[in-house]
Amino acid sequence: MHRARGVDLGQYRRSYVLRRLASRARALDLPDLEAYAGYVESQSKEVDELLRTLSVQVTQFFRNPSFFRFLERRVLPDLLDGRTGPAPSIWSAGCATGEEAYSIAMLLASRGAPAEATILATDIDRAAMLTARSAVYPRSRARAVPPALAARYLAPVSPTHVRVAPDAARHVSFRAADLFRARRRPMFDLIVCRNVLIYVEPERQRELLARFVCALRPGGFLALGRAERLTGPAREKLQTLSATERVYRRS
Repeated sequence: MHRARGVDLGQYRRSYVLRRLASRARALDLPDLEAYAGYVESQSKEVDELLRTLSVQVTQFFRNPSFFRFLERRVLPDLLDGRTGPAPSIWSAGCATGEEAYSIAMLLASRGAPAEATILATDIDRAAMLTARSAVYPRSRARAVPPALAARYLAPVSPTHVRVAPDAARHVSFRAADLFRARRRPMFDLIVCRNVLIYVEPERQRELLARFVCALRPGGFLALGRAERLTGPAREKLQTLSATERVYRRS
């Protein structure tokens, strides 16, 4: 995996990796992990299948609606109202197939954010990036979108699918990237990385949080998943804005 895609499986929790490997072995009707390792070596397409299995893609638009309400009422006004500097820059880290990034984009567009306001959305799964760039999704994933936003920013393309409208989609760009191998990034006003830390080892959690702190402008915001906590030196740099929604602000 490291040779073919530059992915270090050691960054994930061992128990999580073993479960995912076993899942792929069962799907291929292989007797054990040794047999599966041989299969990965001989079948290059399995590398991407395994990456897809490792990448957590349980997602939908406006997943955990209370988080997006908090974002709309407490965070975005700070980023947009009366702003005189550059347009806000946001990073959706571990974005899966893009629903989270587009949800934020709908909120930006609804508040009249300038076209220069950007959301960089990254994920390790290249196939997920193809889905995200298409901006077309099953209607079932849009059930939590507030009706006013759905009417404005989701256009039907078939009885079962919708497309994110250009007014919102223009804010988002997608890039396949490993969070642990990414080069130094520009400064962001908001980083959203929900439900990624829980799958990696504690030491790598601290490393990733330190990366986020370095990538945040002073006064910028970091949002984590509800089951995730600040660890390591990042705790000294971030102040809790909402303990419930796991939103923090860099000092």
